Amino acid sequence: MGETSVELILCLVLAALILALTLYVMWAVMNMAETCWHSFEQCPVRSWAEQLLNQSFSKVGGMPFCPSCGEEIECLVYCESWSYAFITYTAELNGEGFMDYSDMEIHDADVYESWFECPHCHAKLFEDEGDATNFLRGEVEAQLKAMGSVEKED
Repeated sequence: MGETSVELILCLVLAALILALTLYVMWAVMNMAETCWHSFEQCPVRSWAEQLLNQSFSKVGGMPFCPSCGEEIECLVYCESWSYAFITYTAELNGEGFMDYSDMEIHDADVYESWFECPHCHAKLFEDEGDATNFLRGEVEAQLKAMGSVEKED
């Protein structure tokens, strides 16, 4: 075997090692991301993420930001919805291919919903008052919870 053949083999072995290392790192990052997605409590980079968010909050005086529109939030809008009736209809297509509603039934209901939303874009951020309070205090876990539960109101 010539000197060129040995160099070629060494280059191929080195390339294979680099590829194997790259694939292993990708696999490890994907597993870590899955763990963080399903349970932030068990996330191996949780302390780093909290530190990063705390630093970003401190740069703007601790005010949280809406994860939907990005605006700084000093207060939240509290919404309540009361409902005392639940109405059902039979919905079926008529001969022209349009929906007809019939057989209306009214049922008693005692439904109460409340939530907190962004004052700028009205994205629904929280249902729990404790989470909303922690969010306005700038606590990292509440900010992360808001990021994971943004729901746009119509």
